[in-house]
Amino acid sequence: MTNRQAGKENIARNNSGFTAIELAVVFAIIGILIVVAFISYSNTAQRAVTASLKSDLDNASKAIKQYRTDNESYPKAIDCGAKPAADTICVEASTGNTFTYSFTSTSFKLTVTNTNGSSETTTGKVGVASATEENDSSADNDSTADTDSDAEADSTGVLTALSTASLTTGDYPTGVVVSADGKSVYVVNYESSNISMYSRNTTTGMLTALATPTIATGSKPHSIIISADGKSVYVGNTESQTISMYNRNTTTGMLTALATPTISAVRDPWSMAISANGKSVYVADGTLSAIFMYSRNTATGMLTALAPPTITVGSTPWDIAISADGKSVYTNNPMSIRMYSRNTTTGILTALESPNLETEDNLGYLAVSADGKSVYAANYWSSTISIYNRNTTTGALTASGASNVQTDSNPMDIAISADDTSVYTANQYSNSVSMYSRNATTGELTALSIPTIAAGGEPQGIAISADGKSVYVVNGSTDTISMYSRS
Repeated sequence: MTNRQAGKENIARNNSGFTAIELAVVFAIIGILIVVAFISYSNTAQRAVTASLKSDLDNASKAIKQYRTDNESYPKAIDCGAKPAADTICVEASTGNTFTYSFTSTSFKLTVTNTNGSSETTTGKVGVASATEENDSSADNDSTADTDSDAEADSTGVLTALSTASLTTGDYPTGVVVSADGKSVYVVNYESSNISMYSRNTTTGMLTALATPTIATGSKPHSIIISADGKSVYVGNTESQTISMYNRNTTTGMLTALATPTISAVRDPWSMAISANGKSVYVADGTLSAIFMYSRNTATGMLTALAPPTITVGSTPWDIAISADGKSVYTNNPMSIRMYSRNTTTGILTALESPNLETEDNLGYLAVSADGKSVYAANYWSSTISIYNRNTTTGALTASGASNVQTDSNPMDIAISADDTSVYTANQYSNSVSMYSRNATTGELTALSIPTIAAGGEPQGIAISADGKSVYVVNGSTDTISMYSRS
């Protein structure tokens, strides 16, 4: 065969193309190369994330320790916002990373989490070297070092800030409520005289402002309540001396003022409560030292004053609370709690035969446990919680005999989880939330091993979702709502 003939034969063979087997081999090799490249890229990317987590954790941990050395206390929060609260530090996290920080007088816990789920945690105590925990959710092998054993012991009620820890509200928020269906959260803003409206992700607890994010109230609103059926929201306006009334769209969460949007008569509607059956609304008036009593039309949401419309209370009632069984109403006044029985048909209140329970402080807020056995009073000036036993037949309160429980500085509000296992206070001047477990038999409270978690500036109100998964705190001086998941 001549060279020219061989060349023609080769050209002919080439023109015939690759066989199916040859193509399969080529594609298989390409596929293997792609998989190897992807694995290599993924490993490289994860190593970069891990390095950024470790770097952020180290930088923040050093800043926390240095702050403690300089100030003899741990910082209240890591805050790099436009209006950082007092006693905080600013440590910028790498892109995609967020800090979660909690502390006590003698210890701290710090976690940095990436958007891919990987995290690094360190804990520290006064005089003890820090321990670091790595939690790489994308890797096959988790590497875990020793952590604070006390913190590990808390299995219920521990709060953790969401990856987006807070959202902006209106000007100086003072109250917050969560709808019973868990789909909506509402915040009343004292200085901007409006309500901020949010939808809630019932899986994550994350809030999102509605398309129309606010609705106007009267002037200087302070208190907000929502009916258990989720159809009505009410706001007490201290300067305009009115109650604003709204219908709630149970699908969208949007509020709409009633055709008659307000009722007058009150002077200083500082605090409000609504019965579980939705038929009665009560307003504690701090100026007139009275409770205003209203019946609620459960179809329209309209309020109508009862006859008589008021009942006298002690001087300057600070808060009002109603038991879940609807039989008892309580107000707290400086140095006393006043106790009332409630007619569950008419809603009329009657003072108990011995209506006053003397207290040591009790200028603060009240909460009644869902089982009706306990009432808790957050004492603003002494920074404590007082515990009272409730007679479920008469509604009378007696001191439990347990010592007052210490909170952080100046608790402004108190809340109990629906399962009655956890109690929380929002502490105004320590910019924190205190966390407690509750004994279902005795009603006594025990601070969690890490007893506080940082909030925004000057927390004013706190609310817990009915499913128990989320806790929300509104912060007056930073105009934010802090968001937490609850274990």
